[in-house]
Amino acid sequence: MKMKVKKLELQNFKRFDKLTIDFCNNLYKLIVLVGPNGCGKSSVFDAFEQVGGRAKINCNSDDSYLRRKQGIDWHPEIYTDRGTFTKHNTPPPKKFCYLRSAYRVDADFAIQNIQQKEEILNDSIRSKRMIDVTQETAIYGKLKSDIGIK
Repeated sequence: MKMKVKKLELQNFKRFDKLTIDFCNNLYKLIVLVGPNGCGKSSVFDAFEQVGGRAKINCNSDDSYLRRKQGIDWHPEIYTDRGTFTKHNTPPPKKFCYLRSAYRVDADFAIQNIQQKEEILNDSIRSKRMIDVTQETAIYGKLKSDIGIK
């Protein structure tokens, strides 16, 4: 029997101070994460891997890498129709989740250069793009109506 994810909550995890994604009681068969580079799409998948105990042993599983702010515990929680899973409670079932990315490994892919980018919140162009993308979603429209903005 398949387990269905109802909600994901991330606190102090990678890029997020606090993020909640409600999967709309599984009304949809496909959930798509869309956004500009650096907005945290991969961090959502990393949370599933951390909670599911399937994280690779590399820099992505280093505790200091996973914390947004040092000194505060990072806390991903995944709510499902079979219970709530965190990094602290009993391990989820062996086949906890199946993650699939549209990204495919390509033998012809070559990295031309590597450079350090400034913090996303200090990058006004990238921050504006994130705001623009958010404003184009139904979530933003609902948020505006919930707080009474026209």
